[in-house]
Amino acid sequence: MLDSEVLLVTCSAWHGRSSIRTLPDVAQVSFTVEAEMQLRRMVGLRARTKRAVLEVLEAALEIGKLGMGHVHKDAPLIIRVGAHLVTYSLDLESESATISGAEPVREASA
Repeated sequence: MLDSEVLLVTCSAWHGRSSIRTLPDVAQVSFTVEAEMQLRRMVGLRARTKRAVLEVLEAALEIGKLGMGHVHKDAPLIIRVGAHLVTYSLDLESESATISGAEPVREASA
């Protein structure tokens, strides 16, 4: 597998089998300098975050092909990856995502 490809394995409840596919090479995820520093503090967090955002990007591109829904490229989006909230944005025209930050989730104390 090339560095520019991400392997996705999904399991279908209806078929009871796994399917394997790769995202196109054109879909890209970039990181701001701040996000890069924050994500490298925890082993594996950068890779998990990139994978999660790529999955969201792929879904948004598929929805866009159906002519349903639009995401403004400057709209800040948030996804939880492990114990972190990751801020990112999507640019569906260029088929890319930019991760701008990651903060630990602050659990409310009882």
